[in-house]
Amino acid sequence: MQNVKVLVVGGGPAGCLTAIELGEYEVTLIEEHPSIGFPVQCAGLISQDCFNEYTKYCKSVKKSLVNKISGAFFFSPNGKWVELEGKSKGVVIERKIFDRELLIKASEFAELKVKESFNSSFNLNKYNYIIGADGVYSSISKHFGFDAPEIYSAIQIECKFESFDSNMVELYFGKAYSDGFFAYAIPIDDFARIGVVSKSQPHIYLKNLLNKHPSVSKRINNKIIELNAGAIPIGLVDFVKDNVALIGDAAGMTKPYTGGGLFYLLRAAKI
Repeated sequence: MQNVKVLVVGGGPAGCLTAIELGEYEVTLIEEHPSIGFPVQCAGLISQDCFNEYTKYCKSVKKSLVNKISGAFFFSPNGKWVELEGKSKGVVIERKIFDRELLIKASEFAELKVKESFNSSFNLNKYNYIIGADGVYSSISKHFGFDAPEIYSAIQIECKFESFDSNMVELYFGKAYSDGFFAYAIPIDDFARIGVVSKSQPHIYLKNLLNKHPSVSKRINNKIIELNAGAIPIGLVDFVKDNVALIGDAAGMTKPYTGGGLFYLLRAAKI
């Protein structure tokens, strides 16, 4: 099978891990954006175990580490909270750096083409297999008629914030702060990534969190230094048709209780 040709669409972690795993074949990896890691659509919180697994693929992703997390404060709607420390620790990463280093590594195993997007006129005949690693709104998924997962919306800011503990995440629950999910604050030094994941209108719930939450509103500096928005797929879909497969967000491969997908990719890419 030395002449097997594989097209991987999407240069994020899903596409990069896939390209590395299939590196014994003739792999072409295409990415539509000129710079990987943009736009940012991830809060960057993963487990220490997950991070360690990625360093086995690419040692240089260690450059992306910006904080270590030991547990979380869980807030009820009235501002009361309980502190829990986890057995498995977490880390906060800078996705722009993380994704860039993975893409550099993947380029050792595949022919890399940036600023090249998939569309209906793309020549697929020269490839034996096609992998859609192109995210929530996957062009590969649409082209081949896959079902799409349910989509939740997310919005996040980065600003100055007085965290209770710089190594603890804060999670906020209640219908005033999310429709069906939760809000969060992830500390980085004197700053935090503060965001909301919701079925709809996350910007309204974020505004409520910043201005009305009995704890958050007293500890935040509203001078925003970064604003990000994204989408999170919820629910795995059938992800194989003939010689085409989806992986990552395109297939809804996320944890249903956090919306994170980086750990699942480690397993999915090998499979």
